[in-house]
Amino acid sequence: MLLSGGRKRKFESAPRKAEVPKRRRTEGEAGDETGYASAPIGFKALENICREKVPENAILELTKKAERFEALLSLEKIRPDLLKLVVCLFRLLCSSNNIMTANTEKILRSSKAKNFITGSVLSRFINEMAYSNDSSFATVVADLTVVFRAMIQRFGESIVHSLPIPPA
Repeated sequence: MLLSGGRKRKFESAPRKAEVPKRRRTEGEAGDETGYASAPIGFKALENICREKVPENAILELTKKAERFEALLSLEKIRPDLLKLVVCLFRLLCSSNNIMTANTEKILRSSKAKNFITGSVLSRFINEMAYSNDSSFATVVADLTVVFRAMIQRFGESIVHSLPIPPA
């Protein structure tokens, strides 16, 4: 393509073939999420939710970021500092009152949450933490006890044999 003055554009080294259609960026239709993946929620956002003084507000904030939270849960590797916060949030969800039931159930019953609870990421974390000198081990174990107990109450036998409880 020639510009006024007979110059060629730098990015067009060869003339375009008419039979090849132009490639354009396209936006998906409204509500179409094909190929769209949320970025996992970050450390600071998780930490702020865990530090929220009012549990109901923390759950509401987590519900707003549920898609990003689930994106984090579906990762193959999660840093130990993030895992501690995730366990804290699961404890918060599992010990919520009746007012928050709909919000907590939506997150806890998601396939990504179940896969995380019964999956290798959490299991590996528990096994590695048992042999570390981490001072927060007791807190994490207490939180996991609340979570596992609540998950057994919610899902019964379907989850009991899948929980990552290390042998004694």
